[in-house]
Amino acid sequence: MGANEPKKKKRRVGKHFRPRFPRQKPRPVKLRPLTPWERDMAEEHHALVLRFLQVHGLSMEDYYDVVIFRYPLAVENWSRRTLPVPGGFPAIAGAAMSTALAKRLEEN
Repeated sequence: MGANEPKKKKRRVGKHFRPRFPRQKPRPVKLRPLTPWERDMAEEHHALVLRFLQVHGLSMEDYYDVVIFRYPLAVENWSRRTLPVPGGFPAIAGAAMSTALAKRLEEN
């Protein structure tokens, strides 16, 4: 190889190689009506939403609407699971509400 010739690119292979794919747009989430069992569960565990806001030091006026729209998706996700989840439903609900909060803060 001469000084002016471009270097050959190494072929990326091996156990740590991950090809880079273009980032896809997120799919819109479709809400469906909750079943009676899911509705009862959502009502029973509604205190999780309030506790989430309190623990994170967020006001209900500003952030309740942000996290509450993700909460029914957590209930739906929980009802479809067949395997146990460490932390149970509070873990799933907390993760869903954290995701909603992070997306809102990322937008602003």
